[in-house]
Amino acid sequence: MIKLSQPQDTPGGRFLGFLYYYTNVFQMLESNERAGYPHDGGLHSLIIFNVSDAKSFVDFVEDEYGTHPGCKEFVEFARDRIFVQEGVHFIKSLFGVGSANLDKTFPGLPIMV
Repeated sequence: MIKLSQPQDTPGGRFLGFLYYYTNVFQMLESNERAGYPHDGGLHSLIIFNVSDAKSFVDFVEDEYGTHPGCKEFVEFARDRIFVQEGVHFIKSLFGVGSANLDKTFPGLPIMV
C-alpha cells in the first residue's frame, strides 16, 4: 500500500487536487487498485494498493503533466514512498517475516508508508 496523500495547501497537494478535478487520470486504475478523495479533511488523499501500479501511475503522471505546477513535488514524494515500500517488501521477503510480526522483529520499521 502506497500512501500518496498530500496536504491540500502544498504544491504536491494542489497538483493532486488538479488531477482529481480536471483530469481523468484515475481511470487508468481500477477502483479496487486505489482509494482516496479530494478534500479529505485537509488532504487530497490517494492510496494505491501495490507498488507496480503506483510506479506506472507516477510515470504516466510525470510524462503527461510534468510541466504542471506541483507535479515535480508530487512525483518526488511518490517515488520516495515507493522506494521505502519496496524496502519493506524486500526485508519481509529476505527474512520470511509477515507484516504482522515485522514490527516485533524490527522495532521502529515503518510498516505502513
